Amino acid sequence: MISIPSLFVCGLLLAQVPAQTPEAPTTAGPRVSAPTPSWGPRARQVAFHGTILDAAGKPLANATIAPYWFTPSKSGRGRGRASSAPIGPLGLASANVPLITDASGSFSGTFVVTSDTTISLTAFDASGKLGGSTVVSLKKTMEPVVLRLKPLVMVQSRFRMKDAGQKTPPVSLMFSQYANFQNLEASAQVPVVPGKYTVGIVGADIISQDRQIIIPEGKDTFDLGEIPLTLAPSLVSGKTTIAFDSRTMNGQKITFPKSYPKKLVMIDFWATWCMPCMAEVPNLVKTYEALHDRGFEILGVTLDLENSGQKVRSVAKAKGMTWPQIYDGKGWKAAIAQSYGVTGIPAAFLVDGDTGEIVAAGNDLRGERLAPTIEAALSRKFGKK
Repeated sequence: MISIPSLFVCGLLLAQVPAQTPEAPTTAGPRVSAPTPSWGPRARQVAFHGTILDAAGKPLANATIAPYWFTPSKSGRGRGRASSAPIGPLGLASANVPLITDASGSFSGTFVVTSDTTISLTAFDASGKLGGSTVVSLKKTMEPVVLRLKPLVMVQSRFRMKDAGQKTPPVSLMFSQYANFQNLEASAQVPVVPGKYTVGIVGADIISQDRQIIIPEGKDTFDLGEIPLTLAPSLVSGKTTIAFDSRTMNGQKITFPKSYPKKLVMIDFWATWCMPCMAEVPNLVKTYEALHDRGFEILGVTLDLENSGQKVRSVAKAKGMTWPQIYDGKGWKAAIAQSYGVTGIPAAFLVDGDTGEIVAAGNDLRGERLAPTIEAALSRKFGKK
């Protein structure tokens, strides 16, 4: 499964394509995974090097450098927001990080990548008072990276549940193209480089709106204010699904689930950039073709970003995904995904079109369990074939 938090080291293991939950970096330094030999034929090593300077422009020893942001650089896939940066099979595979500058402020390292990729290298001095980040493109021939650090600003944040009776859980605070700060309590301070950011909040079953901020230079602190949080709905078998009105990419009006009387419909959250999603497609197509005549329908909801509509159409046509697709170009902030509390894909819910009851969800709708789960549900609803 691909999940919302910024992707730190994304292991592209193609054998079984398990649900993936990539690790995110913390303020204590990045988590490192050893390179894996099964990156595939497109993988290649990219060497990079550079120099870290202090605020006065002098070489800085013992600075820590790590990649905190990965995004494919072509076709606009995944640009712009920490909460919607896909990697899938397109991006960074592994890196020997973190790196430490030597006495001359220099550093060097290698990445294993599966396509031309851009990342944000983020650096901090040993005291934790200076920091900086710069976006670089991992090409075959790398230009030296020169990064001048700035005094960090302590960003203050306060989180509260909209429902006063609910306890505020630990959350992650994400600053686009910079860093993630994990396991924050109801009130927290984090060190951030001055600049313009999209700030996202992620937590277990948490829904919160992104916000745009500008952190000015020359300040010691910046108050992010109070951030309201909402618990995502608990959608499991036996619960009632969330109704919505929308239109498909072909203009068909959908009133879910009422548009599917005498049917079982699977609402499938996916994206063209999501490797586990695309790995599920052949099995999904096979099951759909085998069981469609018995009353099985699929409604796709794609989390692709803006200006990706033609790509969604092309991929769906090429892969035989003949069922309707809903696309609003908002990525992780897609309206229906937000209402369902989707924080990882692929995600699917099998719904009875007459009652609105969720018949199955989660891993029962993936891999070898998909067809038997749907067949059993069809038999319960309509009787055995």
